[in-house]
Amino acid sequence: MDIDVFSADELDGVFRVLRTALNPSGPLQPGERKLLETYSRITGYSLAGTDPFSIRPEEARVDGAHRRKRLVQLASIAALFSSPCAGST
Repeated sequence: MDIDVFSADELDGVFRVLRTALNPSGPLQPGERKLLETYSRITGYSLAGTDPFSIRPEEARVDGAHRRKRLVQLASIAALFSSPCAGST
């Protein structure tokens, strides 16, 4: 799966989406932060030592169907990463 598909000007929003999927409020857990740090190394994005702010769905902007689909997939992985047992009985 190609995961470095976003333009540099989209990365702020992408990391806000991932942060929101991990934990929309409150501080990130160490493992959640590690996921963002790992993806920042892949994309060359600087987290600048702080957690990105969360984002509302209507604020997220990514051009192109392929990149939008990839963002949904990455956000899904992030959501599962922070709550792997959610929805199980």
